[in-house]
Amino acid sequence: SSYINAVKSKLDANTKNKINYSYEYLNPDYYNPDHEQTEMLISFLKQKYQSQQPDMVIAHLAPLINKYADAVFPKIPVIYSGAENDFSDPRTSPYFISFQEMYDFRKAVQVIFQLQPEKKKIYIVLGDSEEERLSLPKIATAIQEYRNSIEFVYLNTKPFAEILKIAKALDDNSVILYVQLLKDFHGKTFIPGAALQQLHQEASAPIYAVGGQYIGKGSTGGYVLNRSHQGAYSAGIAAKILNGTNITDIHAENISFGEYVFDWRELKHWKIKEENLPPGSVIEYKQYTLWDLYKWQIIALLIVVTLLALVLILMISKRKKVPAFDTSSVFRPQTDEEAKP
Repeated sequence: SSYINAVKSKLDANTKNKINYSYEYLNPDYYNPDHEQTEMLISFLKQKYQSQQPDMVIAHLAPLINKYADAVFPKIPVIYSGAENDFSDPRTSPYFISFQEMYDFRKAVQVIFQLQPEKKKIYIVLGDSEEERLSLPKIATAIQEYRNSIEFVYLNTKPFAEILKIAKALDDNSVILYVQLLKDFHGKTFIPGAALQQLHQEASAPIYAVGGQYIGKGSTGGYVLNRSHQGAYSAGIAAKILNGTNITDIHAENISFGEYVFDWRELKHWKIKEENLPPGSVIEYKQYTLWDLYKWQIIALLIVVTLLALVLILMISKRKKVPAFDTSSVFRPQTDEEAKP
């Protein structure tokens, strides 16, 4: 993922020793620390790392690690980044550094208004897992100011098959805002990126998203969380610790990792003009023409050709103004009268 790649790139560039990486992908069902199988997972992790404990743990969006880090990784530095819901029970461990990923959901709606003010309805695609349900109050609060001007339709109470049917039948006044889909209303689990790709195949309206990882998978883009920036920030803290800085001397700040990113192909497909994008927007997958790639070289070549053409025209013009040399007097043979002495 972009998060892991950013972590590795930052650590490899900022630490002296070679780093060996190990990965744990936690099932979304286990995100809730109170899940019935949490104890089994904790036991598995403790046993796995008991004989060869890591020097550092970097965890992202894993509340289970947030709550049980001391039990699984005792006296090992843990750097944790998570959503607002993950910090309801603040930790005070000296080996634990955490920061909250800040995201302004209002900007996700604002940019839709800015680019397509004619739209009157936004369908919000969000799953029905415990983690996803915790996001609903925050989303509802963020969009409250727009309720008088646009209609919001939540699809978290629909199975994915029905969501696809709804997306296929949308009219020209509608757009989709894709948050994520880990589990639908019928309990079926999904990989969010793969679910978005399937949704894109059926949708008859633009799909905006809140995650940068969805650019290139069917999302038009929008105001998105940049996972690469998050990973680099976590890795920067880890590098300081690995290079000798005392963990108690490091303070992590809650930072906004949101930025405007768009897929050029989707912008073109939905006839959204680039000049209307927010300042500083990043455009990915842009297909450049020869003029885009070599604009200044082409202009320079045209200037040179034009100058050469002007010089040639001037030379021809001057040559026409020089009087012709009369050779008749030089080569005309003498008459008999002229030849007499």
